Amino acid sequence: MKAHKLSPVKIPLAKLAPGKVPHAAGIYILYRTNMGAPAFVGRDDFRLYDAVDTMRLQGKYHYFKYMRCNSAVDAYQWECMFWHKGQATLDNAETRGGKHPQPPRGESTACPYPGCAFDPRPMEIASDSGFEQPEEEISET
Repeated sequence: MKAHKLSPVKIPLAKLAPGKVPHAAGIYILYRTNMGAPAFVGRDDFRLYDAVDTMRLQGKYHYFKYMRCNSAVDAYQWECMFWHKGQATLDNAETRGGKHPQPPRGESTACPYPGCAFDPRPMEIASDSGFEQPEEEISET
């Protein structure tokens, strides 16, 4: 996971413009107010601007920060970190029905957050991890 800089100030979504947000992989953090806590964490693997613009149209959030990343995997890893750290305030937190971020299509990169047990690998691969899968009971009738 490469170090990147999050935009230094919250940017009003009303001032969103293609030149201000890159058409590249990255993460975004949305806020309801300028002084408020993070309310949503998301990412886009190719066009960060488009993802932020889609969220702007919902009208629920009014400010954002973003971080450009080197790749889709890099963006996924940063999304995981911010998602875990924001569980207390995020609308997409696990306690509010949100799901753990998924790795980019075709990738099985593990979550980098310390202690996270999320395993993105398909079940048949994950079953080789040393944990026994319970066998189904077959009843004869």
